[in-house]
Amino acid sequence: MNAWMRVWSLSCARRITKSLTWRNLTRVSLDKQVLALALDENRLLLTEDKDFGDLVFRSRMEAPGVILLRLGPQHRHLKWGRLEAAIKQFGATLFGRYVVIEETRMRSRPLLKWVRLTS
Repeated sequence: MNAWMRVWSLSCARRITKSLTWRNLTRVSLDKQVLALALDENRLLLTEDKDFGDLVFRSRMEAPGVILLRLGPQHRHLKWGRLEAAIKQFGATLFGRYVVIEETRMRSRPLLKWVRLTS
């Protein structure tokens, strides 16, 4: 796990610079706690940690949305531009999705647990 995990809020896809907030969580914070915080606050999780994919798909944990940045060290300068491209492409539909951002492509799939069923 990275030294710091950041939970980012994308409350409005059109106002990226005004809507991003973050919290630093120390190493002792568990991935499950980070997901629970994102869920409680209805925030998208922006991470570089692939373990969150395991939690939302294998362990079927609920999350508002997860954005995984998979950019190598030589492409770190692309991070914000690629994130802005993802926001333009997916907009508000980032909620309810697991999006992987790479240097040259983006992949996305729905988070099935995010679809809340009412009975």
